[in-house]
Amino acid sequence: MNSIKSEFISGILKLFAMTALIAALASWLLYRRTKKQIVNPLNTVKNAVDEMTAHIQDEENIEIDCHTGDEIEDLANAFTSMNADIKQYIKEISAMTEEKQRMAAELDAAAKIQDAALEHDFPNTPNYEILACMFPAKEVGGDFYDFYAIDDSHVAVLVADVSGKGIPAALLMISAKTYMKNAALYGHPLEKVFALANDRLFARNEEGFFITALGGILDLKTGEFQFINAGHLPPFIRNSSGQFEKRPVKADLVLGCFGGTEYHVNSIMLNPGDRLFLYTDGVTEGMDPDKNEYGFDRLLESLNKHASK
Repeated sequence: MNSIKSEFISGILKLFAMTALIAALASWLLYRRTKKQIVNPLNTVKNAVDEMTAHIQDEENIEIDCHTGDEIEDLANAFTSMNADIKQYIKEISAMTEEKQRMAAELDAAAKIQDAALEHDFPNTPNYEILACMFPAKEVGGDFYDFYAIDDSHVAVLVADVSGKGIPAALLMISAKTYMKNAALYGHPLEKVFALANDRLFARNEEGFFITALGGILDLKTGEFQFINAGHLPPFIRNSSGQFEKRPVKADLVLGCFGGTEYHVNSIMLNPGDRLFLYTDGVTEGMDPDKNEYGFDRLLESLNKHASK
């Protein structure tokens, strides 16, 4: 009995040993297969993704060399495609940034052109006083003003608004100021000053812009202010009553749209102490956060509230 029992136990131990050896061998084979089919491909993907990240801004696209025929290969292909998409996106963003920088530089140049073209030395003489200001809502606005003495007894003033923006609008503004000033200083009557400026602007207006303008000449001896309204807003006058009033006037066509346009002169008599207020729709069409326009009524109320200043 003892001999049989010993042989049985020995057989069981041998069986356990064989089973353990087979299990170990199977585990080793499974490890080798797992390493070959899963671990190594995943390491390949990981290393490739690390390289993609390190060289994401390089132009050359990185492809992952992984051909396992399963989900790992699909993952590798997805990373390859994603890398190409990211590089393309970076190129597009870079191009957009360069365009934005170019536009910003253009707007800055236009703003400097515009500011340099405006008068900043305001006259305060015994006979008349002039004050003007402009605050663009954006980098470059379309508004501009001008004033100058034609001779000892006549002073010209102009307020206008170019429809466009940027450098083309700024250059058109300078052209309009130059044409009108040269014609006025040459001695042409006011209606011819506007007609000549309109024809020259129309002939060179490749951008299709237009200009609204109210400009005139004040006779310092008589107090008569002759002016033309080319599609612009009517002026406000403060006379001996001490209150500002909107003065309805005949409006002609804007400048720069049609050649051969005729312009008609309006006339206002200004007495000592009277004030003339000229403006653009940047004031009346300005909006609050609730999209309510400032409007003519608020402008008139503000003028009269500060009429003594």
